[in-house]
Amino acid sequence: MKAAPDWQSAPVLRTQFYATSGAWGRALESARPAFDSREPLDAATTRVLGQLALRAGDRERGEAMLHHFMDEAEVAVERRRIDSAMSWVDAERPSDQPLPIF
Repeated sequence: MKAAPDWQSAPVLRTQFYATSGAWGRALESARPAFDSREPLDAATTRVLGQLALRAGDRERGEAMLHHFMDEAEVAVERRRIDSAMSWVDAERPSDQPLPIF
């Protein structure tokens, strides 16, 4: 029988846990080894890390990562898409639309 991985020693599992629960800042912090790595990242990983940084409010890092494979217009569209889904971003809301819970 194989032992379950220790979530304290598995940055990917911690990052997934925090992101799934909406704790974007904690997810970003647990993904720091990937951001700090000197190893080149594949496009999918770079995209996910860029999106994570945007969700956590680190626009500079998120946009820089997305610029590796997107032009300025595409990055702006992605940023607006993510911002529209984030409850911490100040945005006008119709009076009949409830505020997000988290």
